Amino acid sequence: MTKKTTLVWTLFATSLCFCLPLHAEEATDTNSVKAQGKGLTEKEVRNAIYRISPWESGNPDTFVKFKDGAWKDGEESMAVTAVALGDLNKDGTTDAAAVYYTSGGGSGVFFNVTAFVNKNGRLMAVDNKVLGDRVGLRRLRIKDGVIIADVISHGPGDGASQTSVNRTGKYHLKGDKLIGPDTMY
Repeated sequence: MTKKTTLVWTLFATSLCFCLPLHAEEATDTNSVKAQGKGLTEKEVRNAIYRISPWESGNPDTFVKFKDGAWKDGEESMAVTAVALGDLNKDGTTDAAAVYYTSGGGSGVFFNVTAFVNKNGRLMAVDNKVLGDRVGLRRLRIKDGVIIADVISHGPGDGASQTSVNRTGKYHLKGDKLIGPDTMY
């Protein structure tokens, strides 16, 4: 792949992240970040330590520290596209969900949803699920302990860069596992 093609895909992914209408609604160890005050804030989630999917890193215990909602290492980049705040584990504290994308510099731009819990004032990335390659996030929210991600995804006959089908994924925590669809195709 040429540098020009890589640049085009990077610009496409960046525009996808910032141009879609997004809505977020409120409804002790080295892998956490101190939460300020009683609940989490969107800024804290954008500067958190993220647990990275095993298929991305090859290791289920890989963690990456985001700064201002992003991380970059050479051609590899990740960025937060949406944050929602709410109580995921019914403990009365504000937890969070975030959608972020990963790009290795090729044509794929993989979107993931991750759950964060507030454990004794510490922001902990618990688990995540892959939403898909080049899907468009329309809305992210937490309602009654459930993360709800509305996306526009690939339909029958769509090319890899085309999306035509609206889908909704619902995710909930069971212990420290995020339960819900593995992808939004």
